[in-house]
Amino acid sequence: MTAPHENNDSSSNGHYHQLQPSKEDVESTSTVAHAMSLNTRIALLVFGILQNALMGGVIFGWASIDHTMLAAERSEGGAALTSEQTTVVFTWASSIALAASLMLGAVLDFYGPRFCIILSCIIVALGAQTVAMSSDFASFAFGICTLAFGGIGVGPSIIHMSNLFPGNEYMVMGALSGSFALSFSVFPTFNIIWGLHDTMTYQHVFGYYARIVTVTAIVAYFAYPDKPYEKLEAASASCMALMG
Repeated sequence: MTAPHENNDSSSNGHYHQLQPSKEDVESTSTVAHAMSLNTRIALLVFGILQNALMGGVIFGWASIDHTMLAAERSEGGAALTSEQTTVVFTWASSIALAASLMLGAVLDFYGPRFCIILSCIIVALGAQTVAMSSDFASFAFGICTLAFGGIGVGPSIIHMSNLFPGNEYMVMGALSGSFALSFSVFPTFNIIWGLHDTMTYQHVFGYYARIVTVTAIVAYFAYPDKPYEKLEAASASCMALMG
């Protein structure tokens, strides 16, 4: 009667160990985090905030270019769109942005922050370049909706960086989340740049934006981890438990 009991214990222990993170999984995030200097962590945080401010909710600042850059005639560097057309496009884009958070959240779960944020950047750059090359309403609408889809994936991909600042993680989380609102000023900035230069067209502005976003994707490839950073204290405890 004792043998089955021992088998049950061994099987439950095996099941328990399967639920535990592997030593390699823990070390892949905790060791790198501990090796980072404070300056490196701050630089990473600033870059994450800038990325979110550049792309996160860019579509929600659309009203600032609705009656200026987009309404102006082509001869004036504008897109020559009517108020009804821009309203329709940005209604579509705003809805797509909200729905995209679910899909890009799944990408973040399965593939990690590096892949998710690079994918988001590529989608935003593709959308911006499509707008830059647009010659009719359909291509403009496709570009704006694509841009909106990608931008929303940036914020969730950087929120884990708050774990690099034990004792201040909630303040850092607030800064990372709040940078989303800064992206509302991207389109107003487009409008200012467009208005300052007589030869500047909306296509130039969106083209330059696509290039800047592409550069941030390249930097993200080298800067971000494949797996989210853990809290430093929790990671240390996990390592000690696995090695003990």
